[in-house]
Amino acid sequence: MVQQWQVIETTLANPMIMRKRDKIAFFLGVSNLWLSALLVGVAPTLMPVWYTFKCVVLIAVRWGLYRRRRWHYFLADFCYLINVMMLLFLWVMPTSATLFNLLFACSHGPLAWAIVTWRNSLVFHSLDKMTSVFIHLSPPLTLATLRWFDSTHSTAASPQNPHHRPLGLGESLIAATVVYAVWQAAYYIFILYRRRDKVNNQGYATSFTWLLGDGGAIARAMAVFGERHAMATFMLLQYAYSMVTVVPVALLAGSPVANIAFLVSIVSVSVWNAAGFYFDVFSKRYAGDVAKLEQAFRAQVAAVDPAAVGASASARPETTAAAAAEAAAAGVSSSPSAAAGENGCRPGVVAGFPGQWIKVSSSPSTTASSKAALNKSSSSASSSPVTVVMAESAPRPKVQ
Repeated sequence: MVQQWQVIETTLANPMIMRKRDKIAFFLGVSNLWLSALLVGVAPTLMPVWYTFKCVVLIAVRWGLYRRRRWHYFLADFCYLINVMMLLFLWVMPTSATLFNLLFACSHGPLAWAIVTWRNSLVFHSLDKMTSVFIHLSPPLTLATLRWFDSTHSTAASPQNPHHRPLGLGESLIAATVVYAVWQAAYYIFILYRRRDKVNNQGYATSFTWLLGDGGAIARAMAVFGERHAMATFMLLQYAYSMVTVVPVALLAGSPVANIAFLVSIVSVSVWNAAGFYFDVFSKRYAGDVAKLEQAFRAQVAAVDPAAVGASASARPETTAAAAAEAAAAGVSSSPSAAAGENGCRPGVVAGFPGQWIKVSSSPSTTASSKAALNKSSSSASSSPVTVVMAESAPRPKVQ
């Protein structure tokens, strides 16, 4: 099983496949957002089905990917327990007011606030980041939908259901304390104690070891009473965090306006975090990838005709991602059969990035045989990671 996931992950990491994978993931991520909003407003009774489908698929995929990296002990965290209990409520015990109140308190408390605490971001093309947002956001969204918009009143979530019981502050704190204590005891016994050799000596990661080695504010807080008591401090900090975030839940359970405003605020935080990722992290990474692709492109051209490399550089001095984006925005075609542009200069394709303008030297060193070799390189693009399309040309036309 691990080897199969390794093959899948290696295949998906191929640069040519990665771009298609990210496009598909972006499409599915955006579709999930508008489809969830549509179901809340038009068909709220279908939200449990939609939640269940995503839960099974996303957690199964995460387990497979994390298992290979020895990260799968993360799936024993508190948030995954709440998601499993959500399935129990939706399909086995939908009329249990006690279970609903417990889930409402925990999902609107520590789960929802984890998006703020751990800076979860709604990065549509990242399966890992979208899964993290789902784990923390979908339970409170599904429960709020059943509570305020379910016209069938089929579950204890609906105030019109005879099994419904109002949720107060006392019950919220007690419910959160009980479920946290049970989970923490099981987590300590089965993960931190019985598997301590794997965790300490074989590189298996857990939330405890991850936060302890992070060096951030939480790691420093865990070390307040010394390294020997770091684990006990970690447990107490988690409990205190859970109790503090549960306090406002009674207000949310009694007011649809407050409940919806809270969820909108949490979603807005995840969108803001995503904006920071796209502009501060992803854009720089993207520019680096373009630079690597251009290096590979120039190496391939040099292998065919070294004289063309110098001519290419003189015709197109700006070899940055900005130039590629400028040409793409102008709608420059990347097809080998595209019509020639202004002054006869045609665009080339560098691993799928349009607008890479190339000038082939017209000096005597560029013989007919070298041009034929370049055309041959273009025709064999399907077997090469870099496709080159060239034409004798004047300097690159200005993009308006």
